[in-house]
Amino acid sequence: MNTRIGVMIPTTLGREKTLEWTILHLLNYLKKPFTVYVYNDITSPLSVRLTRIMKSSKRNDVDIIVLNDRREINTERVGAGGSRHYLFQAMKGKYDVIISLDDDMQITPHWFEHIEEAMNYYPHHSVFSSGMKRPGGAEMIFGAKMEFEGNSLIRKRLRTVYRNFQIADWGPLGCLVLCRKAIEPIINFPKVYTLDDEAFFLELKNKNIHQTIVATNAIAIHCPIPTPSSNQRSNDWVSHSQQYLESAYQITVKLKN
Repeated sequence: MNTRIGVMIPTTLGREKTLEWTILHLLNYLKKPFTVYVYNDITSPLSVRLTRIMKSSKRNDVDIIVLNDRREINTERVGAGGSRHYLFQAMKGKYDVIISLDDDMQITPHWFEHIEEAMNYYPHHSVFSSGMKRPGGAEMIFGAKMEFEGNSLIRKRLRTVYRNFQIADWGPLGCLVLCRKAIEPIINFPKVYTLDDEAFFLELKNKNIHQTIVATNAIAIHCPIPTPSSNQRSNDWVSHSQQYLESAYQITVKLKN
């Protein structure tokens, strides 16, 4: 049976070029049929330019859907977290695997094949991630531990890698693969503007889904670019997200990286 694969990517103003590179890497290195869902968080329409890229690749087994391209959902920015909320709602029940990528996360050759190896090796797990590096190749990240210390939820870097797999509490939403229990109808992407990594970690934990399996031989290249217009970490948006976490999960946390 063919695996139905959906890829969701949030994007916003000023990130059109890096989004194109991320999609080109998908077209080059994700060999199975898939559908890309992009959420346009208040930038110029993307459908025409992205469809053109798809057609030029001659990948007839790939489709693209752009949400909010004409402000049909929102007329104000909702951030990466809000974007993923709408993307996941649109994709629920349609796919066996949902890949969550930032618009500046470029997969490399055999990335998905290595993720599949991890899925087969850990058949009772539902959340997978990969190693990441900067364009120069200097820094490598393999998920993290999430620990409560008092009322603070803290990410702690994993230091040890065992063979090709590592067990983590958390893998970043900018490079995460969901399957099995993690894409069931009861799962929701919290509708927060920012701090969505922590919010989704708590959502899964609340649904008794624990641990992320990191395929350390699958590598994605993270090419971050500053986006002042998105204002992701403004005090107001962080405060709103913290209030959401308290009301949704009955906990009070001060979040820090």
